[in-house]
Amino acid sequence: MSRRQKRIAPRYLRDQKYRSFVVQKFRNIMTLSGKKTVSYKILYEVIEEISSLRIPVQIIERAARKVRPTVILKSRRLGGATHQIPVRLENNKGVRIGIRWILAAARSRGGIKIKDRMKAELLDAVRGNGGAIRKREEITRIAESNQAFIREI
Repeated sequence: MSRRQKRIAPRYLRDQKYRSFVVQKFRNIMTLSGKKTVSYKILYEVIEEISSLRIPVQIIERAARKVRPTVILKSRRLGGATHQIPVRLENNKGVRIGIRWILAAARSRGGIKIKDRMKAELLDAVRGNGGAIRKREEITRIAESNQAFIREI
């Protein structure tokens, strides 16, 4: 019997203002160089701007759900060649990757302020277009073409 202890799943805290796990994850992933207060300020400004349209937390959660991938590609060497093997993801990891894609697409967008770029990317993700959605579709297409190598972790 193994002497190693079982891994305890991390407890995710809710955001203090909106009581949402996704908003908290968004803020944590968004943080650069340990500047959490800056990421709080930017995220809350984006939420305030979105709140004029609809319920803002639902928009953020829907965007994260739409962008969330079901598989991710991992490189493996098989028979002297490197293959992109699709690996199924659990829900939490998929949400984290989706949020990372939303932030990367927002940062690569043209525009002056990050809050304007994030707002546009979140609304595009909810509508079903934008850089993060394109990334998910591209990964899904490659995973379908490499279906012969699929396995589960």
